[in-house]
Amino acid sequence: MAYAELAATIGGCGSAYGYAYAGLGELIAWIIGWDLILEYSVATSAVAIGWSGYAQNALAAVGLGLPAWLLSPPATGGLINLPAAAIVLALAVLLALGVRESSRANAVMVVIKLSAIAVFIAFAVGHVQPANWTPFMPFGWEGVMGGAALIFFAYIGFDAVSTAADEAHNPQRDLPIGILASLAVCTVIYMVVAGLLTGSPLTPRSTTPRRWPT
Repeated sequence: MAYAELAATIGGCGSAYGYAYAGLGELIAWIIGWDLILEYSVATSAVAIGWSGYAQNALAAVGLGLPAWLLSPPATGGLINLPAAAIVLALAVLLALGVRESSRANAVMVVIKLSAIAVFIAFAVGHVQPANWTPFMPFGWEGVMGGAALIFFAYIGFDAVSTAADEAHNPQRDLPIGILASLAVCTVIYMVVAGLLTGSPLTPRSTTPRRWPT
């Protein structure tokens, strides 16, 4: 809501950097700008590693799985996480091509992802076993907070909508709607998919709580 309000009031590109510059001055904006670079570096790495796991599962399913040394960095005994590095490089090239090309590619990827989610929901909704939701929180709030930590990076990026202020026809109206609507839609999708996954008879249920890092 803060981003939506600032995007409508101040506008312009730059996101948190621009808002800090307008409200707090150049020094604070400089610090926040570098914070944003750190934030997106860490988030991009984490998301790329997660995508790498999905890619490996898909390749393994068709008999083309990669060796372990191409799926982990030297710190964990491998050479490189090749799928993660490849997706970051591919997206960097796509961004370098220009806004129009990256916007088109992003639209295609969104359609593909939403289609995949819709197919999953259509098949899974008829196989839910409500008994799987009892107890509803088997690991208590420790499990809830641990799960929330795992998907936290999925919510980093909604603020990036405000960087499109220069491309919006009516940023005072369009940006708050875009930020809040996308946040609401993605939250509902997360809840629906999580409910179907945990209610599925094919979902294994652990009998021991997972230990989350402190």
